This record gives sequence, C-alpha cells and structure tokens, in this order.
Amino acid sequence: MSIEFVLYAIIAAVAAYFSSEIGDFLVGLAGHERQSAPMATKQRLLFSGMTLAIGLAIAATITAREQALLWFALLVYFMLIAVIDLRYRLVLNLMTYPGLLVAVALNLALFDGQWRSIIIGGIFAFGIFFGAAWFSGGVGGGDIKLASVIGLLFGFPLVTPALLIGGGAGAIYAVALMRQPAEVQKGKAFAYAPFLCFGVLVTFLYVIIGG
Repeated sequence: MSIEFVLYAIIAAVAAYFSSEIGDFLVGLAGHERQSAPMATKQRLLFSGMTLAIGLAIAATITAREQALLWFALLVYFMLIAVIDLRYRLVLNLMTYPGLLVAVALNLALFDGQWRSIIIGGIFAFGIFFGAAWFSGGVGGGDIKLASVIGLLFGFPLVTPALLIGGGAGAIYAVALMRQPAEVQKGKAFAYAPFLCFGVLVTFLYVIIGG
C-alpha cells in the first residue's frame, strides 16, 4: 500500500468531514439559499469513516497514480452529492451536468469501456428513473440526472447492481417511512440521492477489490 495513496485517502476523509461546508459553498454558488446549521458531528464521522474505508481500499488495490486519483475524485464527488441532498433535498445541476460528460471520459479511463456499453448504460438508467418519475412520482429531475451520470460512468451491465442496491435501499427506507404515523412523516422529505450514492460506493468496492 503506497503511503502517497494513504495520504490521498486521508485527504478524501477530511473533505468528507467538512462536506457540509463544501456543500454550502456549492449550493450558494448555484444560487440557492444556504443553511446556517452545520452537519452534526455523528454524521460527519459517519461520512468521513465511510470515505476513509473506501479510500484505503483504493490505496491497497490500485497501483497507477493517475487511476487512483480519479477514483478518489469520484469518491468525494458522490459523497458531496449525498450530503447536499440530505441537507437541502437538492441534486445540483452544477454537479450533474458536467458529471454527464466527465462520466463518459472516466468510464473509458477506468473501465476500458466501449461506446455501446456507455450509451446503453446511460439510456437504461435514465429510462428507469424517468419512468419512475412519470408513473409514480417521488423521483425528482435531479435524481434522474444523477442516475444518468451513474449509467454513463459504469456502463451496461455494471450499472445494474449500482441501481439495484441504491434503489432497493431507497425503496426500503421509503416503505418504512410510509408506515410511520402521519405526524412523524410530516417534514421528512425523501432524499433519494444518498441511496443512489450508496449503491455507487458498494459497486466501487466490488470493482476495486473483486472486479
């Protein structure tokens, strides 16, 4: 395990710890009103610990410096998306629109992807979430764009487990929330992006360690 890569993992974990402040800056940059209360310490430690664990997996497995840096950048990117959606119920166009283009480039760099796989992955992910929004609601435009980024990043069929894990976790939470009394549900807007990001991070581990 390279000491340099371990340092990258620690930097990523620190970025995750301060993700609420970074998220506030990005939200303000996108023209939305920012929150004043920072993220709770327990939440900071959770996100920081998850980021460090995956970062150490990258450090232990990836040998090429450029490839490792791309993995670390992706890790921080999806952590930020999750934190921003948790705090603001927003998936910023500022992050998803550039992400669509960057995802294609990273697929080619990290997965040796083929254009057919990339295009099918993007269409597949977009179609599933657009259909869900059309027929049942509860899925916003930001979630659709984020799913499309994930589809282009992983390509087909690798996008399938990412969406199944993230979508399944989100569905379980949504059902549990609906079973709560109305007064408990009140004020608990559903943030879907963190679950999608969870599916992405699990898929990361599969690709990095066992893929």
